[in-house]
Amino acid sequence: IGETLGKGDAVLTLDARNDSRFSNSASILSHEIHSAMCVPLVGRKGVCGAIYVDSGARMIRFSEDDLTLLTAIARLAGIAVENARLHRHAIEHERLAALGMATANLGHCMKNIVTGFRCGGEFLASGLGDTALQNDMTYLRGIQHIDAGPRHAASFVLCDQLVVG
Repeated sequence: IGETLGKGDAVLTLDARNDSRFSNSASILSHEIHSAMCVPLVGRKGVCGAIYVDSGARMIRFSEDDLTLLTAIARLAGIAVENARLHRHAIEHERLAALGMATANLGHCMKNIVTGFRCGGEFLASGLGDTALQNDMTYLRGIQHIDAGPRHAASFVLCDQLVVG
C-alpha cells in the first residue's frame, strides 16, 4: 500500500509470501496472504488513496486482467473521492462566508442601535439644558445612564470603527 500511495503504481503479486518486495512485511505472513493487488485512487490532482485486495489464506491467484479491472474501478473511485472532498470544501467555505455576513450584519445593526442611543441622549441633553435641572440628582443620574448606554453597547459590539461620544 505504501508503494502504491508513494509512487502511484499498481502492484500485483501472485505469491506475496515469496515476493521480495514484501519480505519485511509481518502482516503478509501472519495473515497467510498468497495473492494481492493494490491500485492507486487517482483524481485530477494526483493520488488520493488506494484500493487493496488480497486472497487471504485461499489459494486464489489474481491476474493482470483482475488488476486492469481494479485499476478502472479505482480511477472512477478516485474522481468520486476527489469530488466529495471538493464538495465538502465548498460547503465549509459557504458556511464561513455566511457566518462572516451574519457577523457583519449583526455589527451593523448594533452600530445603528448605538447611534440611536447616542443621538437620543444628545437630543435629550440639549433639550434639558435648563440650568435649574442640571442640579437635580434625578436629571444627573438620567444623563449618566444616557451617556453610558452607547459605551456599554459599543463594548459589546467590539467594533473599532464605532466612535461613541
